Amino acid sequence: MNTAIVSLKRQLRKDMASRLEKLSNAKNVSVYISMPTGEVITTNIIHHLLRSGKNCFIPRCTKTHMDMVKINSIEDFNSLPVNKWKIPEPPLDQDRENALETEGLDLILMPGVAFDQNRNRIGHGKG
Repeated sequence: MNTAIVSLKRQLRKDMASRLEKLSNAKNVSVYISMPTGEVITTNIIHHLLRSGKNCFIPRCTKTHMDMVKINSIEDFNSLPVNKWKIPEPPLDQDRENALETEGLDLILMPGVAFDQNRNRIGHGKG
């Protein structure tokens, strides 16, 4: 096999292991909920985090602001109403812990259609 390919595969395995370690060590994780089409589905990731006892936060948006609010259980997540983009989102009138006002976040997971060379998200949504 081509030595360049072998080297790239080795580096990719190291990168993936490092990222999994970051997830394992994270206590407060924010997950952007995927759009109904075109993005990696994040629902199973959210369920995994909640089953693992991690604090899971998702975006809640207004016209001008985004908070990362806590989801307390799988049942809580599954009961959320969907917004105009068909994404589950806690209503504004529900009082929820905001990660940006408490302990902060250890890790943010964000699906995307594409990213530019500066790692900016390209596509739809407010993220």
